[in-house]
Amino acid sequence: MDDRREDKLCAPLASQPGYFFSVSTGSFELVGAHEHNLVKCSDFEYTYRQPEDSTSLPEAVKEAFLKRVSKFSLKNVLKRNFPTLGSLNHYKINQDLPSDMVAGLTAGITMIPQGMAFATLATLPPIVGLYISLFASITYFLFGSARQLSWGCVAVLSIMIGNILDRYESKVQGSLGDDSSCGGVFSSDAATFTPTVPNVTYVSTNGIGLFDNTTTVTAFHHTPGAVSVDRKIEVAGAVTLISGIILAVLGKLGLGKVTSYMSDYLVTSFTVGVSVHVVSSQLKTVLGLDFPRQDGMFKLIKHWIAMLSNIQHTNLATVIISVLSMLIIYLVKRFVNEKYKAKLRIPVPVELFVVIALTVVTTFTELNKKFSVGVVEDIPVGVPKPRIPDLSLGAEYVTDGMMIIIVSFTQTVAMAKLIGLKYNYRVDSNQEMFACGMVSIVCSIFSGYISGASVSRSLVQDSAGGKTQVASLFAAGLVLLVIMVIGPYFYYLPKCVLAAIVIVNLRSVMLKFLTVPDLWRKSRTDTLIWIITCAATIILDADIGLLVGIVASLLLVLIQSQIATVCVLGQLPLSEKCSIWRSKDKYFGAKETDGIKVLEISSPIYFVNAEIISGMVYKLTGVNPLKKRKELSESSKRKPAETKDKECDDREESISLQNGEITSDNIDKKPEEQVQEGYREKSKTETDSKLLCDFARHDSTFDAVPFHSLVLDLSSVTYIDLMGVGAIEFLISEYKTVGITIYISNVHENCFNILHKSGFMNKHGNQVFLTIQAAIQQASRRE
Repeated sequence: MDDRREDKLCAPLASQPGYFFSVSTGSFELVGAHEHNLVKCSDFEYTYRQPEDSTSLPEAVKEAFLKRVSKFSLKNVLKRNFPTLGSLNHYKINQDLPSDMVAGLTAGITMIPQGMAFATLATLPPIVGLYISLFASITYFLFGSARQLSWGCVAVLSIMIGNILDRYESKVQGSLGDDSSCGGVFSSDAATFTPTVPNVTYVSTNGIGLFDNTTTVTAFHHTPGAVSVDRKIEVAGAVTLISGIILAVLGKLGLGKVTSYMSDYLVTSFTVGVSVHVVSSQLKTVLGLDFPRQDGMFKLIKHWIAMLSNIQHTNLATVIISVLSMLIIYLVKRFVNEKYKAKLRIPVPVELFVVIALTVVTTFTELNKKFSVGVVEDIPVGVPKPRIPDLSLGAEYVTDGMMIIIVSFTQTVAMAKLIGLKYNYRVDSNQEMFACGMVSIVCSIFSGYISGASVSRSLVQDSAGGKTQVASLFAAGLVLLVIMVIGPYFYYLPKCVLAAIVIVNLRSVMLKFLTVPDLWRKSRTDTLIWIITCAATIILDADIGLLVGIVASLLLVLIQSQIATVCVLGQLPLSEKCSIWRSKDKYFGAKETDGIKVLEISSPIYFVNAEIISGMVYKLTGVNPLKKRKELSESSKRKPAETKDKECDDREESISLQNGEITSDNIDKKPEEQVQEGYREKSKTETDSKLLCDFARHDSTFDAVPFHSLVLDLSSVTYIDLMGVGAIEFLISEYKTVGITIYISNVHENCFNILHKSGFMNKHGNQVFLTIQAAIQQASRRE
């Protein structure tokens, strides 16, 4: 900045010789402490603030549209909607392709057993998990912006989808004989069942015998809640499709910031709570027990009661297989993959090895027949035909579906930003929301449900050297190979092995319970949200727990906004020419100025806390105008000749009665209650200037108050609404009645407009200053 520019900036304040514009700091600085060196906020703002945009709404829309049209480029549109094109544009085949191939195959090897295991959490066949792993990986390759994420089945999302399907089964159970829910007609004695819905497979009494809609079955004893696998897949697909469409639209509308309503601690605690449900549900399979799934609130408690009631039926062979599987997987992951992570480019795929080994053992030893070990059985070959699910089946569960897909998006975008920060590339949250929606849409068409980015598999893919989204294609190719060729060979895979894989993979999540004490030391508020969300998720249910956590977070924010921070400031000298203002309670040596009280308000002033802030000002200053006027009124009545003449007494009594403030009831109330009553009863009248003159004639009036001026520092107040402005005006008028003048300093630039438009600056502009020091100089002139 040259000298001419500096002189031009200083010109409007030439009448205030105590201020100059500093080139080094880029701001106005106060030099000297002369009486005339006062810079009023209105002078500064009206001189240097840029005028607001006065463009009307139609004109603004038109300008935005023309701007978009002028900058339209098909290339930019494709890059924005298909971020993978940007990474492929700089793709180095010789360097990146080998790394992506190794990383993709590594993630795919892990994806196969996990996908099969997690699908069972949703009460769906294991092959569904492979369908999801295939199509989610391909779709995210096209639309995702994070280069190292591995998409597929996630345990938390699977158990939440399973909750929806449980509720659907309960609905079927409650409507026997209803064609729309059961897909058939029962005879009066429930001995004959005639299917009516085409292309649907039905389940018999014990869930083993299958039959289609071409046969009327006799001697059929209906099991409440017996719903075909196809129907359950269609319900899950309908929920997924509706949720995916909504999320994709929200992403294009730029609402990717929705995750700001869900803190990291809330999501973490919710995940831990759901993991408890997941582990509990898998213990049933580990023990080889068979009892109906529980649903509704307190589901986990009912599940444990049912499991302990049937504990005597535990299958020892299943327990041995499960324990052996968990032990092998844990030891290899903990003492090989984690310990030698730096040396192993590809972690040992122990899960796949265990799956293959126990499948072979069961095949040749016939454990399923000799020891009643449950196996996966038939796995269909080939990719399912695309079909649009019946949306009416999912309409009832849209809210649940949105909660599930928001959890998926929240976890995905958090992981994506973490990886993007590591490799120095930008992750667009709106595009990630759109990609998450598109993945759900595609999966729903191919017999899948809501999926997400797996933290563990993404870390595996990253550590294996993945460079771009091309790694997802190699992972999808390996899964496709299993679906098309290898799938049927998993017929004898014990289900308890899949349960063991789920439990071991949730070990790291369950260990987050140990972080609660450390979190308590750092932030008790975040810890409270963590505990409330986790407890509600465990005790009530997953979807209810998430809702409780969000509500608790919003309530805590609301409560914190009501707990306004107001403190008394003192001047703390740093050198002979420099001093700062700090809280007297927190800093040694901070001293107040005689006759002047300085308070700092460190929170927004709006309808929630306006009255509370006023009450805190009363408390910290030690002067409550309502009480002080009562004291002066009683003093004047006892000694009218010494304090006031007859006319002044009558005028004071008249005003007091009109305002309804000087009563014994008011005096006994809390400061904030007095403020509230003062708002109601004094809003229609102004304080009589003659009464103030009479007060000012007597020194005893000012002797009754410990200071003559009050400075309110608003530097930390970033938002004021109309009720907040009213609260400040109320304080000014109230303190004026007892001879105390209020000055305002350091008005934040975001708050000046509301003060100007509300007329506050017109009434009290002479009491608003740029700095505390300027306000104190003005206040000192009263002495």
